[in-house]
Amino acid sequence: MNTTAVVIAVTTVACYLATVRHRRFARVKAFAREHGYEGLSKDELYEKMTLRDAEKVNLYFARYEFPKVYKVALQFALFRVRTYPPPTSDRGGLKTGPPVHAIRPHAPHSPAPHEEVD
Repeated sequence: MNTTAVVIAVTTVACYLATVRHRRFARVKAFAREHGYEGLSKDELYEKMTLRDAEKVNLYFARYEFPKVYKVALQFALFRVRTYPPPTSDRGGLKTGPPVHAIRPHAPHSPAPHEEVD
């Protein structure tokens, strides 16, 4: 490999790493500046941060740091909602009958479906 290609490769990798380092935490730093968390130690940050702010930070990490995991989890959640109905409760005054495909037991005086009737 010639020297020019090595210099270009090393320069490209160095520029890429510098850009990633700068941009990776740009949103977190902007969030900290906006809410007054800049320059705090972890202990001070945990004492001062509200639950809503912690949820925003968690959402940031879910969307931008692990986009594949976030997307797959959302797909499974939407599949679950579409495929399975929510559990019903008779406490709310709704009376529901058995599902249409349910097998009902036969009365003792009637023959079972597999028995022959004379």
